[in-house]
Amino acid sequence: MKKDAVTKASPKYEAKKSTVAVSEVKKSTEAVRIEKPTEPVKTEKPEIDKRTNVQKLKDENWLVRRNAAISLGTEKNKNAVLPLIALLKDENTEVRRCAAVSLGEIGDKRAVPHLLKSLNDADGGMIIDSANSVAKFKDESSIPSLKKLLADGRPVIRITALKSLLVFSNKPDVQAVIVERLNDEAEGVRLTAVQSVSSMKLKSAVPNLIKNISDVNPTVRAESAKALGEIGDKKAIEPLKKALEVKDENPEVIVVVKQAIEKLTRSVIPVKTGIQK
Repeated sequence: MKKDAVTKASPKYEAKKSTVAVSEVKKSTEAVRIEKPTEPVKTEKPEIDKRTNVQKLKDENWLVRRNAAISLGTEKNKNAVLPLIALLKDENTEVRRCAAVSLGEIGDKRAVPHLLKSLNDADGGMIIDSANSVAKFKDESSIPSLKKLLADGRPVIRITALKSLLVFSNKPDVQAVIVERLNDEAEGVRLTAVQSVSSMKLKSAVPNLIKNISDVNPTVRAESAKALGEIGDKKAIEPLKKALEVKDENPEVIVVVKQAIEKLTRSVIPVKTGIQK
């Protein structure tokens, strides 16, 4: 019996042939995809904001207003004084604070009465920034408002007030309120007051400083002893010696007390001149 001229392929062979054909098609398709040039992505260029910083102060976005206020302070742009004064009443705290700082940097005295009003702001940060800016003007009309801040319940506000009042350190009434703060309930305020009277070399502060060398806070004790040495009042020698006898638990305080005593003692002993035989 004769066999057919064309032999029928087995099922296994057909499956293999089909798989090869599909894989070849996939490779061919991928090659076409790779070789196909990609179209460049079209990106829109952002519009350039051509407004001036003064104009940006009226923007709806508070971040834009804040950044504009900062820039105007850096530029010391006096044309911005009135718009910045208006910004002291902005609904956003950050914007108000930046306006207050910038007004201090620009230095136009038209801002003083408005900054003094801002000392009554509900936000503590705004009060601090306004007080710092007010101090830069050294305007004596600000003294009553700054003194009023010394009665604020927040220690950080009282500290700011003390530092701001230092620009009027030649005024007896200012000296008096700074000395009073040596007895403040907050150690941070006492410390600031100690450093203030030391920088002024204020002898009227000596009695309170002597009291403060027994303060509960070691830093206040050390700074008080140092201040007594700087001021140079001989009345402090004996109290300092007594403090040394107590042997403070803090070594740093002991060192500072010794240095203060030595400084005061050297100024008491007359300097000998000539050759001793």
